[in-house]
Amino acid sequence: MTLQKSDVVIFDGRNHLIASFVDGEPFVPTDYDFRPVSSSTACRRGYLCVYEVRDDLLVLDAFHVNHQEGRVPASQLKRPPSLNGVEARESTMPDVGRWMFERIGLRLRYTGRVRIGREPYRESHPELRFPSPTKFVKVLELTFEDGMLTAVQDLSKALADSDSHGI
Repeated sequence: MTLQKSDVVIFDGRNHLIASFVDGEPFVPTDYDFRPVSSSTACRRGYLCVYEVRDDLLVLDAFHVNHQEGRVPASQLKRPPSLNGVEARESTMPDVGRWMFERIGLRLRYTGRVRIGREPYRESHPELRFPSPTKFVKVLELTFEDGMLTAVQDLSKALADSDSHGI
């Protein structure tokens, strides 16, 4: 299986890849009337999110989606609904999705933990939906309560010293 495209979190002005959602995903497309369908072998779930932590708040900054209403052929994909007042435009990354939204600024009321990593990977595991936290040199765990960043923990050393993938 092809390595899947990872969601991104912009934190402290730097791009990080999502290593795992410990408590579910912050943005669920179907909650906003999107119907993602696989766009390529690199994006089987049919969407990719770019999150940003701004002033300690979690926001959805960009969203790429392969949206399909009902049971129409892929050649007849319809324009998706607007998102936080932003209209979709044709994507510059069609392997991720046909449509993209930029500068969304949607505050998310997420409660949970997200593990993020910066490249390089220690090694690649293409069977994983998102790369395991153990595959990054630098790993942070961000904790949110109702969308507010409440804690940041550096897991890099613990993961490097551990043979366990369960940290």
